[in-house]
Amino acid sequence: MTFSCALSLLRRLPMLMLAAFLLAAPCLRAQFGPPDAGTAVRDTSVLKPPAGAKVAIVEFLDLQCPDCARANPLVKDAVAKYNIPLVRHDFPLPFHTWSMDAAIYARWFDLTSKALGDEYRDQVFANQPSMHEPEAFEAFTKKFATDHKLTLPAQV
Repeated sequence: MTFSCALSLLRRLPMLMLAAFLLAAPCLRAQFGPPDAGTAVRDTSVLKPPAGAKVAIVEFLDLQCPDCARANPLVKDAVAKYNIPLVRHDFPLPFHTWSMDAAIYARWFDLTSKALGDEYRDQVFANQPSMHEPEAFEAFTKKFATDHKLTLPAQV
């Protein structure tokens, strides 16, 4: 490349950068702009705090997610320290191998008592590093149920 070609390219650089920005603008607007009218949330009841509370921590969790497991102690500390209610929603991600089963079991334990369901979720998070395989998760869940004198359903 000659000096004159390089100089010509440098003169056009601002115009090329502007063109690249204009091409990327719709993507940026989609990522950082307001939501489209088609994505309006119709049912916001899952985001509301329990009766009598002005605020709450609303958590959508995946029991196999390492980030959710790391955040769990922080969330529990905030709930205890600031006396804020915690509203948990199971949100299993499809690429995790046993997260859907964990969510189903957590809901099943919720039927016995909400405290037991929350204890199960906390224990899953605490023991998550040892549950790389679905079989290890199943063994953990069976032990949790027997420790609480419960018989798991035949199939989830």
